Amino acid sequence: MRVGFDTAILGGQVTGVGTYTRNLLLAMAQADPKMRFRAFAGLGWRDFDPSGLKDDPASAPTGGGTRSHLRRNTVLRNVWRSARGLTFSKSYARQTIDLYHAFAAVPPATIHGGNGAPSILLIHDVSHIRCPQHHPAERVKWLERLPRDISEAACINTVSEFSRREIADVYDVAAEKIVVTHPGVSQVYRPVPRANSAATLEAYDLKPGQFFLSVGSRESRKNLPAILKAYASLPEALRRTHPLVICGPIGPVGYKLPKGTQELERSGQVRVTGYATARDLSCLYSQAALFLFPSVYEGFGMPLAEALACGARVACSDIEPFHEVAGAHANFIAPDDIDGWSEAMRDAAETAVDSVPVRAERAARGQGFTWDKTAFATIGMYRNVS
Repeated sequence: MRVGFDTAILGGQVTGVGTYTRNLLLAMAQADPKMRFRAFAGLGWRDFDPSGLKDDPASAPTGGGTRSHLRRNTVLRNVWRSARGLTFSKSYARQTIDLYHAFAAVPPATIHGGNGAPSILLIHDVSHIRCPQHHPAERVKWLERLPRDISEAACINTVSEFSRREIADVYDVAAEKIVVTHPGVSQVYRPVPRANSAATLEAYDLKPGQFFLSVGSRESRKNLPAILKAYASLPEALRRTHPLVICGPIGPVGYKLPKGTQELERSGQVRVTGYATARDLSCLYSQAALFLFPSVYEGFGMPLAEALACGARVACSDIEPFHEVAGAHANFIAPDDIDGWSEAMRDAAETAVDSVPVRAERAARGQGFTWDKTAFATIGMYRNVS
C-alpha cells in the first residue's frame, strides 16, 4: 500500500498533531514493512522513509529559517499556503498512491472525489467551532473549508469517542464514516526512578517531589491562567519550596501569560521552560508532586496519557475526553474552579507519596495506549478505504 501525506506538520516545534503523525508513521512502517509513503513536501512530492524520524529529538527544534518567517508574517504565510494549494491540486491526480491521509484535518487543497486516490481526514477535535475564541482568526477561517473536504473524503479519522460524537454533531456526518484511532504513548514515557532522574532535575534546578508540572503548547484553550491564579493563592512558604514548572512551546503568535506571571518568574516560583524533549519530560512527569492539565477543550490530551504512563499523580479538567483517557486515575476539577486547583496542589504538597501499587495502576492505564495499536487500527482503516 502507498499512502500520501503532507510533511508540513512534521516541521518546527512538534506539538500534539505533529507528535501523533511522527509516531504513527514510525509504527506503521514497523507494523507493515511493505507500506510505502509519498509525501507532499514544500512545493513537490517525494518518496518518504519514516525510519529517518525520531520520536524524541535530541534537542529542542530551533524554529528558525523559512518556518520562522512564515510564523511571523501573515502575508508571506498566505502566499505560501496558496502556492502550495495550487501545486497540490495540479499534481495530486498524477501521484501513484492508494490513498491520502490528511493528518492536520485538511490537505493543502480540497481533494475532489474521482480526481485521484481517495482521502481520509484526521480531525483531532472541533475546538475551532466549539470555542473559536481560543484560536487565531486565521486558523478558524482556514478550517471553514472542512465541510467541503468532509463531503469529498472517503473516511473521517479522529482520536477519541468524544471527538467522534462532536464531529458527527457539528458536521452531520454518519457515525459509520468516522473511525477512532486513539493516540499512543511512546515507550520513553515510563516511571523513572529518582536516582535516574537526578541529572535532569539538576539541570532544571528542581527537587524530586517538590514541584508542580504543566505540559502543553502555550495557547488560551490550555487554560494556564487558571492554574497560575490557583498557584499564586498558595502560601508563600509552599510556593518557595514547590515551584510551578510550565513546559511546552509558544502557541499562536501574540499569546502571553497573564499579568503577575513575571513577578512569580523573577522569584523562581514559576519556571517557564519552553520546549522539552520526551526524555526530559519522562523524568519530570515521574518526579512531579502533581501534574496539572487544565484545558477547557481537547480531543484527547496526549500529555495526560504520558503523565499517567509515568505513574504521575494527576489533576485534570473535568471534561469528557479526559475521562476517556484517565478513567478513575485522576482528580477531575472544573476548568474554572480556582479553589479546586489550589486545593489539589496543596494536598499533593502536603500528603505522602502514593504507594507503589497506586502508581503502578496509573502507569498501566497510560501505557495501555500504544502506537502499535494506533498503527494496526489505522492500517485496518486504510484497507477498508482502498
